[in-house]
Amino acid sequence: MRGEKVCMICGKHYVYCPNCGNGDPKETWRNLYCSDNCRTAFDILSKWKNNAIATPDAKKILEELKVDSMQLNEMLKADVDAIMATNATANTSEAPSIIPKKRKFK
Repeated sequence: MRGEKVCMICGKHYVYCPNCGNGDPKETWRNLYCSDNCRTAFDILSKWKNNAIATPDAKKILEELKVDSMQLNEMLKADVDAIMATNATANTSEAPSIIPKKRKFK
């Protein structure tokens, strides 16, 4: 099928082809990820691996994403397990979620 992709996070097969009407051309991230949750999870894991986000903060966001219920590939699953195994809690002062808000394009 034209535009068939495989999510690099969960391995789900999905269709995204902005040229033939099977997707919003502004959502170019859909070339790699099947959903916004997969995109955000990968972003958080990348930041954590590069020490750009603390483990407690990463754990909080991944819990909000309900990453435990996602079917992750083995490499990412090991990283998620390492983060979730920590007993630390986030020391963030902000009460609202720190999951990035969806951007609106004009």
